[in-house]
Amino acid sequence: MAEYIPRSEAIAELRHRCYPCGEGIEAINGIPAADVAPVTRCKDCANSYEDAFGRVCAYGICVDCTVPDDFYCASSKPKEDTC
Repeated sequence: MAEYIPRSEAIAELRHRCYPCGEGIEAINGIPAADVAPVTRCKDCANSYEDAFGRVCAYGICVDCTVPDDFYCASSKPKEDTC
């Protein structure tokens, strides 16, 4: 799996380690941004629940299917805190 680092954190670390570091900052700024979106894993999804056989999806194309805790889908919604 790829790792994603916020550009601002990479530049801050570079500035901490070298000065001036204009070429390094230019290089980091020249890298295209990744097209990523946050996801909600099934274990944290409002549309899943545990039964005797494991985690079950209650929504979308996986409805009534047993799913792994780390699976996800486009229909996922995080559980709301009940505290």
